[in-house]
Amino acid sequence: MPFSVQIDFSRPVPLIVGPASVLMPHSELQLLVHDAATRQITGALRATASGRAAPPLVVATATIAGQGQRRAQPRLRGTVCVGLVMEKHEVGNALQRVLLHGVCRGIIRSIIEPSGGRAYRSALLEPLETVGDSKRIVRRAVESALEILDTEPMQHMRAARGMRRAVAKVSRAWAVDVLASQFVLEPEARYRLLEEPETAVRARLMLEHVRRLGCFFSQAHLQSWSQWPKGLSWN
Repeated sequence: MPFSVQIDFSRPVPLIVGPASVLMPHSELQLLVHDAATRQITGALRATASGRAAPPLVVATATIAGQGQRRAQPRLRGTVCVGLVMEKHEVGNALQRVLLHGVCRGIIRSIIEPSGGRAYRSALLEPLETVGDSKRIVRRAVESALEILDTEPMQHMRAARGMRRAVAKVSRAWAVDVLASQFVLEPEARYRLLEEPETAVRARLMLEHVRRLGCFFSQAHLQSWSQWPKGLSWN
């Protein structure tokens, strides 16, 4: 569930670096991590003496610029999602499952490379401010997306069920990111939404992807899949 938290942009923020996983504000993302740098970041998230979870860690998820970079410290894209490490769980074979909650957008102003015993990169950030907001465009895009998600074919998608109730609890600007996090699946498209400063533009992009997904589900629904013999397909 989206919530509000204050981020201190005057302090360096640890970077969790990944080539494809794009965390969106006001949404959650689970990562499987194994690299020593990320494990060192999440190592600070420990249970307290009373058994309760420690306060979440503030991090930023950075995306590698370009493909096939093999350098130890590859070049990063300039826009990040500042978020919180909410939970971590050991899943064996030196793997951790980490739950991230996105808070806001940020722009990398300078990178602090690993040094001494610190294996991870940090960055000084500044917030990516929203400009040129058009509330009417945003409201219409969100409502149009919800109408598509309410259709019978789309309701077979677990993420679509209950989405109207979920976004009713947040502002329409936040709703754009909540919807995008669930229904914009391609990493490049997600990053395009992350780096876009205008909420109205993000709303249009989000709606375009929801419409495309709705068309796909409608076409699949016409195949009368519910009438197929169990374990068989008429395709």
